[in-house]
Amino acid sequence: MPLIELVLSTFLQYKYSVYDRSMNFHYAEGVFTVAFSGQQAIKYGQEILYVTERVVFRLTKDGIALEEVAPGIDIDKDIIPYMSFEPILRGSVGEMDYRIFSESIMGIRDEIAQI
Repeated sequence: MPLIELVLSTFLQYKYSVYDRSMNFHYAEGVFTVAFSGQQAIKYGQEILYVTERVVFRLTKDGIALEEVAPGIDIDKDIIPYMSFEPILRGSVGEMDYRIFSESIMGIRDEIAQI
């Protein structure tokens, strides 16, 4: 099952901007070798995140939940139409830390030390 259809994009002033939705995509219906099993991960209580440049998904027993989006992303316009499945939306979706998209140092050393 494909995670998300990717489109060309760029970052503008810490906001994500999608600029080309005209690309055509296709997926393989199967794979030669299975290297990861979501069912096994759920069975053994593993926390599984799928992280892309636009979104963070979490694997749950109910399916794949949309957890966070990049700053400036419109879920209904920039994500859902390009997916081949409907993600689980639980309450409000969080925003990815804008510092991820900055060219400067994130400055998280002190934050991590406090954990």
